[in-house]
Amino acid sequence: YERLRALSEKVKGKNHTDTASVIANQASVYNRMKNYGEAEKLYIESLAIRKTSGAETSNIAWSMSMLAGFYSEQKKYKEAETLYKDALVMYEKLYEQGNMSIAWALSNLGDLYMKMKQYENAQTLYEKAAEIRGKHSGPDDISAAWGYYKLSECFLMQKKYDDALKHCSRFTEIRKEHLGNSHPDVT
Repeated sequence: YERLRALSEKVKGKNHTDTASVIANQASVYNRMKNYGEAEKLYIESLAIRKTSGAETSNIAWSMSMLAGFYSEQKKYKEAETLYKDALVMYEKLYEQGNMSIAWALSNLGDLYMKMKQYENAQTLYEKAAEIRGKHSGPDDISAAWGYYKLSECFLMQKKYDDALKHCSRFTEIRKEHLGNSHPDVT
């Protein structure tokens, strides 16, 4: 990645979004290697480069989400929450309601709230994300299935067992429809 970064900086420039992408990918590698200090530094640098354009873009929202995900893994929940919320607001400004990027941002924030044991907040976000996925892809699409799964987990943590079972069953039905009864992810 060092050579790729140097090449990108030379050809595209230090403040180009392609260079920011290379840096974000490099950050992900450091994160997987458990070199968290270097990963954080690079995620922040990638986001800073994307922000130099001055315009709110989906690339900035994506970089915020990447850094938020990193902070969530590090149990820095307040930092993660701020970034996930900012990314969601940016996606909502950029896209019409019903865009899959908004559903993705809602799910990310919901996942964080699950980690923080704020199950009612997570449930609200998961329901909104599931509604968007259902409208965008159809209620029986495989992408909608994940919304049912996340809701089943959320209901389970709240001890709402009937709701958890209902959503888990719907998740399984959709997976069977798309993957078949003998697929290892279904059996």
